[in-house]
Amino acid sequence: MGTLEEPTGLTSLGATGGVARADRAADEERGLVDRAKGGDVRSFEALVRRYERWVFTLALRMVGDRSDAEDIAQEVFLKAYRGLHGFRGGSRFSTWLYAIASHHCLNYLAGRDSRRRWTGRLHRPAGDREDAAPSPLERAADPSPGPDAVLERR
Repeated sequence: MGTLEEPTGLTSLGATGGVARADRAADEERGLVDRAKGGDVRSFEALVRRYERWVFTLALRMVGDRSDAEDIAQEVFLKAYRGLHGFRGGSRFSTWLYAIASHHCLNYLAGRDSRRRWTGRLHRPAGDREDAAPSPLERAADPSPGPDAVLERR
């Protein structure tokens, strides 16, 4: 998989002022995170605006579907908002957000593969399956008349 551009756009720092800009950006990010942890919704919105394209791009690269990537990006920010109190600041917020996003994408992909395998079993004829046991849907269908049909006949 390719590399992702740093979300702030500061991938290479020149000798003239680059480090100072990076320090200011990191301080601004820390301030936004601290205010968001204190309940300031606008600060969290600023973090979302700062990283939304980056998270969406990561999700799109991992899952390959634009609609799914949009949903995943929203879910990632919801998880980040709910878990913000757990962010200790030992790393950059973007690093923490990347971990949430990548794990969420991996879980989504694992679930999608599992759902595909499950639906594939349901649509195969019973004789084609390795296990001859009927599926839950096949077991749920009872061909005998229900109580209402029995009552109508009487």
